Amino acid sequence: MRKLSVFGYHKNSEEVMKSTLVLLLACICASSFAAGSHSRKSHIRKNGTYVAPSRATNPDHTRANNYSHQGNVNPYNGKQGTKP
Repeated sequence: MRKLSVFGYHKNSEEVMKSTLVLLLACICASSFAAGSHSRKSHIRKNGTYVAPSRATNPDHTRANNYSHQGNVNPYNGKQGTKP
């Protein structure tokens, strides 16, 4: 097997691939916890109206960065924000 030098340590290619895979999975898991939005389930209102599933920003005590406010665009449906 080929030996690779990673940060001064000699490892074989299988060890490098395993380390890379573990690091990649850790980054993916960490980014999913830091997501700025969450999904909302569909439901039926008391008056019988069906409400489709959607996504919403996580609450952070500011109105300026929500999809519905002016200057922002909803990345899921492309609509411009209209609230001042």
